[in-house]
Amino acid sequence: MSGSQKVYVIDSGKRKPSVDLNLPPDNAPAKGAAGNYLASSAAREKARQVGRRSGVPLLLLYCSGPFAIFATPQGRRGRAWMITALLSVILATVAMRSWGPVVSPAWDGSRSALVLLIAACAALIAGFAAWARGVFLIGRQEGARVRRIPEWLKRPAGTGMLGLLVPGLGLLVAGHARRAAAALWVLCATLVSVLILSQADWLWRFNRQAGALALSSRALESIFIATGVCALLGAVLWIAQALVGVRCAAKGNGPAAAARASAVLAVLCAAFIVTGLASRREPLADALDYAARALHAEGLEIVPLAMAEAAMRLDPSQPAYMANAAALYESAGHSDKALTLRRVLIERLEPCIGVLEEEGLVVRAAKTAQPVPVQAAGPADPAEMLLPAELLIVPRLQDPFGP
Repeated sequence: MSGSQKVYVIDSGKRKPSVDLNLPPDNAPAKGAAGNYLASSAAREKARQVGRRSGVPLLLLYCSGPFAIFATPQGRRGRAWMITALLSVILATVAMRSWGPVVSPAWDGSRSALVLLIAACAALIAGFAAWARGVFLIGRQEGARVRRIPEWLKRPAGTGMLGLLVPGLGLLVAGHARRAAAALWVLCATLVSVLILSQADWLWRFNRQAGALALSSRALESIFIATGVCALLGAVLWIAQALVGVRCAAKGNGPAAAARASAVLAVLCAAFIVTGLASRREPLADALDYAARALHAEGLEIVPLAMAEAAMRLDPSQPAYMANAAALYESAGHSDKALTLRRVLIERLEPCIGVLEEEGLVVRAAKTAQPVPVQAAGPADPAEMLLPAELLIVPRLQDPFGP
């Protein structure tokens, strides 16, 4: 043979390390190719096991309130959030156990009741802060697992039901963790507002004798109005976030489901509007007028005035509501507004005056030598007007809130 030739020799002594497939992952060698292979296999198997876990326990942890912070590893590593959750639960428990003995005799303005109310509000805020943080972490780290729940809960109807039962839960199932956390903050503001409004009576009495700590009556009334508006908005947003969860779930199920959900939501909104327009406003107006008189007797000004104005607009057929509103404006120092309301009331009563006089229901007022404090607009002499009209146009002769 011509030329050089290469000769290859097989070394039979060099062997690849064997892998025992029956060896458990924890006993696999840590080094070498076999160790890397077994480690990666164990990691993949663990990931598959984690991926197969149900998301129902996460939904239960969501409903546990502040303890939702313990649902994720990142939440358990945050000591500050864990301490906040535990302290909020402890403080809320103490406040609930001490509420009856402390607040019941608080009609004389007990400062311990005020401290207890502040502690209860602080416990609510701290607890909802930990709750919202835990929900956000659940959605960010366990979003795929949250979707591993029964199929009927992921449908628009099931999502809406979850959102109505627990605010934000439907949004979390639909994959919107930030919106779910925002819904919890709305619920927190609503509960704090309801708690303050439920104790508004003794807060008003306490403020009267608080001395240097007392707020002005108008400032305290403004706080009551703000909390009332916040509670009302919270109730509306509770329903709104459930409907948003339905819409988000429908989008994830395809265009046809999204179209059906949009149609259902439009029908629901129309039903709410029609129900509000068709509901009887007379009982509500009567209740507002009664509450306005009762609160005015307690010394309030802004809240009774708003209630009387609402009663007057809800049921314009009752002249007494406008007369009461005019009297409240007069007592609050708004004489021009009170006079305007009385003139409007006289204009509404004028077409009926002749009929009422013929029926004998009203009589003409006798002339008086004393000057009338407030003159009526128009050519008619106030002394020649009918008795109800004169009483309405002269506030000092008829004050429904006077002695």
